[in-house]
Amino acid sequence: MKKICTRTLTAAQAAAFEELTGLCRAHDKIRLSCPLDGDRFYLLSGEMPDGTGRPVLNSAIAVFEGDGLWECYGFTRPDARKRGYFNGLLEMLEQDAAQALPEPDLCFVADPNGSAAVNVLAAIGAELWYEEYAMEWNKGACNSLHSAPLPLSPLRLTSVSVESESRLDFTAWLPGDQKAGSFSLYVQPPSACLFELEIAEPFRGRGLGFAMVRQLQDLTPAIGISTLTLQVSGDNLPALRLYKKTGFHITETLSYYLY
Repeated sequence: MKKICTRTLTAAQAAAFEELTGLCRAHDKIRLSCPLDGDRFYLLSGEMPDGTGRPVLNSAIAVFEGDGLWECYGFTRPDARKRGYFNGLLEMLEQDAAQALPEPDLCFVADPNGSAAVNVLAAIGAELWYEEYAMEWNKGACNSLHSAPLPLSPLRLTSVSVESESRLDFTAWLPGDQKAGSFSLYVQPPSACLFELEIAEPFRGRGLGFAMVRQLQDLTPAIGISTLTLQVSGDNLPALRLYKKTGFHITETLSYYLY
């Protein structure tokens, strides 16, 4: 068995990671997606048990580094479980986190329908923190929903590129240059991730959140995207209602465990 940590996946490693997560999704009946855009990847490779000697990725953890918190996605082949492979990678991960962070916190993401992952997290002492929904809006699928023209809105959207062309920060203005709200997009055509959407407190309860999201949806062709994705906390009912009202649907339920 070979254990490594890498910042960037080769084409072969990315293909093996996709194969691994696909096997886990099919076997465990989960929808957790394949996180190929992480900051670190812990990989444990071996040989296929069929005697061919073909290399195989038995277990992997993708890590997204945040300020004081690392978000982790772990997968182990169904036919290679209960052999300590995941724990071996977790040990490497803990050592690296201890060197990089003064008080490291690890957060593991799991599909609540995946009993295997939930049982492993319970076994290592991870505790459920909160649940979150992944949601998606697709322009083609929602054309019928939004066939009527958008009612005239007092909002005016402006945008600037931040750090790189892939991130756009939007501001919503009311007449008199009053800042009513803001949101950001991380653009990877043909889709973009919507995050940090907020309406300024004095303007809440006026339907401006709905107007802002709908204006964004009408702008998607100009941005070069057809799909919007986002994540929202399961206990944020106002946000859930807003996104459902604007045509988003839930694609995944994610459970976050602190370790």
